[in-house]
Amino acid sequence: MIFIRSKRWHVVICCILITGAFPLPLIYSGNTSTEVRTSANTSELNIYPRTPVYLTPPFTTNFPTPVNDTVRIIDGNLLINGKETYLYGGELQYFRIRDENHDADRTWKMWEETLDLMVDAGMNFVSFYIPWDYHELSEGNFDFSGSRDIDHLLDLCYERDFHVMVRPGPYIIAEWPNGPNSFGAVPQWFKDSFPETMQIKSDGSSHDQPTYLHPTFLNYTKKWFARITPILRKYIHDQTCIVMVQLDNEPNFLWVDHYTVDYSGSMIVYYRNYLERKYGNIQVLNADYGSDYRSFIDIEPPPTPPEKIMDNPISWDWFDSSQCYIIEYLLILRNIWEELGIQKNDILFMTNDGISDIPTRNILMWDGFKKNIPGLSTLDIYAKMWPTNGHLMDIPYSAGFFTKLFEYSAEKVRGTGGYSMGPEIQGGWWIKPPDISAKETEILLAKLIGHGLDGIGMYVMRGGFNMDNSVYDFQAPIDTVGYTRERYDVLEKFGKNLIEPYGNSLMASEDVENSIAVASYWPYMNPQNGVSEDMDYFYAYESAGLFGCLMSAGYNPDVIDLHEVEVKNLSKYNAIFFMNPGYLGSEDALKLRDYVNEGGNLVNFLWPGEKDLAWKDNPDNAAMVNELFPAEFIEHWDWWYPPFGDYLDFNIYGQSGKVWAYDYQTSWDISGQPDCISFVTDRSDNVVGYYKKSGKGNAYFLGSYLSANYNNDKYYEMDEEDISSKSRLMQLILANCGVERNIYADTPFAEVWARKPRTSENELFIFAVNNKDETQNVKIQMQNLSRLGLLSNVRYRLFDVLENEELGIITGQELLDQGLNISFDAYSAKIIHFIATYELPLYYGWNLISIPFIREEEGLKDMLTKIDGKYDIVQSYDPWDLENPWQLNYTYREPHFNDDIRINDTMGFWIHIPDDSEVTLYLEGSTPVLSQVRFKRGWNIVGYPSLSPRPVDEVLAGINWEKLQFFGGGNPENLEEMTGDDMMMPGEAYWLRVSDDCVLEIENGGGRM
Repeated sequence: MIFIRSKRWHVVICCILITGAFPLPLIYSGNTSTEVRTSANTSELNIYPRTPVYLTPPFTTNFPTPVNDTVRIIDGNLLINGKETYLYGGELQYFRIRDENHDADRTWKMWEETLDLMVDAGMNFVSFYIPWDYHELSEGNFDFSGSRDIDHLLDLCYERDFHVMVRPGPYIIAEWPNGPNSFGAVPQWFKDSFPETMQIKSDGSSHDQPTYLHPTFLNYTKKWFARITPILRKYIHDQTCIVMVQLDNEPNFLWVDHYTVDYSGSMIVYYRNYLERKYGNIQVLNADYGSDYRSFIDIEPPPTPPEKIMDNPISWDWFDSSQCYIIEYLLILRNIWEELGIQKNDILFMTNDGISDIPTRNILMWDGFKKNIPGLSTLDIYAKMWPTNGHLMDIPYSAGFFTKLFEYSAEKVRGTGGYSMGPEIQGGWWIKPPDISAKETEILLAKLIGHGLDGIGMYVMRGGFNMDNSVYDFQAPIDTVGYTRERYDVLEKFGKNLIEPYGNSLMASEDVENSIAVASYWPYMNPQNGVSEDMDYFYAYESAGLFGCLMSAGYNPDVIDLHEVEVKNLSKYNAIFFMNPGYLGSEDALKLRDYVNEGGNLVNFLWPGEKDLAWKDNPDNAAMVNELFPAEFIEHWDWWYPPFGDYLDFNIYGQSGKVWAYDYQTSWDISGQPDCISFVTDRSDNVVGYYKKSGKGNAYFLGSYLSANYNNDKYYEMDEEDISSKSRLMQLILANCGVERNIYADTPFAEVWARKPRTSENELFIFAVNNKDETQNVKIQMQNLSRLGLLSNVRYRLFDVLENEELGIITGQELLDQGLNISFDAYSAKIIHFIATYELPLYYGWNLISIPFIREEEGLKDMLTKIDGKYDIVQSYDPWDLENPWQLNYTYREPHFNDDIRINDTMGFWIHIPDDSEVTLYLEGSTPVLSQVRFKRGWNIVGYPSLSPRPVDEVLAGINWEKLQFFGGGNPENLEEMTGDDMMMPGEAYWLRVSDDCVLEIENGGGRM
C-alpha cells in the first residue's frame, strides 16, 4: 500500500463551515488507453441513435466543409475578418441585468450603461448565456420581447463594435435560476413533462437534470436551437458581431460526485458499449477486472469508489466512458448547429471548464485532449473561492500553470499554434462569495496574460438579480445599480494601457521559458485506490504548486502532459519535473527512462512509479525503476495533525540548507546502491532524496512534497527563509542540469518572467508581481540576454505599461550588469515594455539610410515628423516600376510627399539635409526575425534590417549578387565597392546589383549573439 497524503484539513474545515458536512471519501482509479468511435449522422430531428456509438481517436466527424473565413486561429493568433484581435471583456448576463419588474425601457438602459462602461474600460468582447427557461416559458411559448429581447442586446453590441460569444446551453451552470444550489436553463416544464429523461442517482432516485444523451432531451434541445438560430444568424452574417458559440457550459455532470450520478439507461448503455469496444470480448475484461461476467450486458457501473486496488480498472472505465459520453453529446450539439447553418469559420465553437477544488469529490475533471475535439477548450479560473481565510488567492499558481496546459492541449488536438482563452475569469465560489479584491484582479490578470492567455472574459461584469429577484453579484466590477467598484478601475487600466496598445503584440508573443518542463499527467484525474491522495486535488493542484516553486526560484517552465507528449519532444528539455504518486503507464515509464539515458534530467517527486495504470506489476515500469530509482523503500510518515509537516535537510553540490516538507515523506535505503547519492535527509538522517547518473543523464528522486503550499492559501503564510531555501535547492539542481535563469527577482514572494514577440526581436514585455501584502523594492536581474532577445550594445526604452510612465533608456549591457530596481506596492503587478531605440545621425547633403525596425502602419512622412524643417528632399527607388522607378518627395515644391509610400525594414532611401545643423533621427521599434526582399535583375536599393553588424557574405547568402556599393558621403555618385568580408551596418542602405530576379531571406541577428 502506497500513501501519498492523508488529510486536507483546511478543505475539511471549509466544507464543514460552508456546507455543514464532511467531504466524501478521498480515494480514486486508473487503467490503460481508451478507444471510442464517432457519432452517427444527426441530420434527422430524432438525432439520438437507438444504440449509442463510440468516439475513436482521431475523432472524425461529419461536419460540412467551411465556406467562410470569418473567424480563424492561425499561428496562435485569433483572426476576425482577417484582422488579429485580442478579446478583452466580460460576461454580461442580460437576464439578470434587468429591472426587477422586467420593464423594457429601464432594462435596455441598464444594458446600454453596462456596455458603455465596458467600452470606457477598453473592452471589445462580451459574452452571455441565453437561458432556455428564460425564453420558453412553457412548451412552444417563447418570449423574446422587452427584458428578454436578445435581438436588441445584440444590436447594441453591434453598434459598439463588440465581438460576442453566445452561450445558449442547453445547460448553463451559473447558479441560475435562483442562486446557490440551483443549476439551470433546462425549463421546469420540460422536467415535469419528461421525468424519464432525468439523470438517475446510484441509489435509484432521480437527479434534477436530464441525462446528456436521452433522445427526448436532445430533440427538444434541437427545437430550442432552431428557435434562436434566426436571431444568431443575423449577427453572424448580416450585422456581424457573434464570433463564438459555446457548446454547453462546463459539461461534467454538474460538479456532482460521479459515483452519485449518472446511472440512467442512456449512460449505462453507452458504458457497456464502451467496454465492449475497448476489450473486444468479455474474457479480456474479466482478466483485467478479476470478474466472471458472461457478457457485457451483465455489467453495472460501480456505485462507489474503488474499495481495493483491483477495483481501479473498473472505476477508470466508468470515468473514461463518461468523458466520451460527454464528447459524444458535445459533437451532437455541434452537428445540430452545423445543420442549422451556424458553422465553423463563421464562428468558433468552444467548450469551457474550470479547474477547482470543491467539497464534492470524485467529480469528472477536465480532459483537454478530449474536450478540444468538438471545439476549442477554454479555461475558467477562480483564484479566490474560500470565504474562510483572508488571503489574496486560494490557488495562486493555477492561473499560469493551466493557461499553459490548456494552450498545450489545444495545440496537440487542434493545432492552434499556442492560442488559449479564458471566458470566465475570477468570480468567487457561489456558495458564499469570498472577498475578491482589486489587488487580486491586478495580479491574476498579470499572471494570465503574462503566461499567454489570449482572450479574457471577466465573470461577471455587473451584478444583477436571479429569477426570484434575489441578488447575484459576485462583487462584480459594476454593482447592481450601475456604480463601478475598484476592480473596474483595474480592468480599465489593463484595457486602456495594456490591451488596446499591445494586445495583438502579446497575442503574437511567447513565454521566454527555461529549457525545463513540469509534466502534468491526465490519467491522474481519475479516482484510485492504493494511495491516500485525493486525486481531484492532486491533478488540479500539485503540479501547479511545483510550477509555482520553480517560478519563485526564478525559472519559467514549459507545461506538458507526459501521457501525450511524443518521446522526440522530450529531448528539448534539460530537465523535467514530475509529481508521481506511484503508478504510470508502462509506455510513459519507458519515456522517462529513455529521456534520462539520452541525456535528460528527471526530477521525480513522491514515488518511483513501479505500478502501471491498472495497478499491476509491469516489466516496463520495473525497468524504469531499476535503472533510475533503485533504492529500497523503508517507511513513510503522514502528518495528520498540525503542523502538517517537518523540516528536511539538504546537502548537494557543496551547499546545504533546510526545507519544509508538507504532509508526507518516505525514507529509502541506498546502502546497496553505490551509484545513488543522498541529498535530502530527515531529522533522523534517513534518506528522503537521492540522485544517480543513468546513461547520459541524471535521475533525482525526492520522496516528499516540497511545493504543495505554493498553490494553496498557505502560500501567503510561508516563511521567507523556507522559500529562499527551496529556491536555492532548485537552483543547485538545475545548475547541474545546465540550466541558467533568464530573468529573476532577488526577493521572496516576488516573481518575474518575460514574453517576446514571435516575429520580431529587440522588443520584450516583462511581467512582475509582488505576492506580499507590503511594499517591496525588488531587483530584477537578467542572466541571459540572448534568450530574452536583447542585445548588449542596443539601447532600450523602458515603459511602465500599467502606470503609463516612461522609465528611461538603458543598454542591454547595463541591464545585465546592474539589473532593474522596481518599487512595488503591496500585492501589485508591473508590466514593463522594452523596445529598441536607435539614433541615426544625418549629415549635411545626401544620406543613404534604412530603418532597421518594423514600421507596418507608418508612412514615410509620418516617420520623419520629428525632423520636420530639417530636411527638404527624400527619394526612394522601386526597380519594379519600369516607367517611373524614382519617387521624389519635396518639402518646398511639387510634388509633395507621397503618403502611399510605406516604410519597411528592407527599404533604403535618400534623404537630403540642406544645411550643416545637427540632425538626428530618433527611431524605436522591433526588428523582424525574418525579412524577405524581392530584387529585380539589375540595380536595387536595399536596407539592412538588423541592429547587429554582419558580413556581406553572411547577409546575402543564398542569392547570386554581382556588386554591392555603399555611399561614402558627398555627391550621390560617390559609391564604393564592398567585398564579402565587409560589414553591413544598421541604419545604412546599399546599392545592390543581381543577375536575376530573386528573393532574399535575411535572418535578423538580434538576440542571437
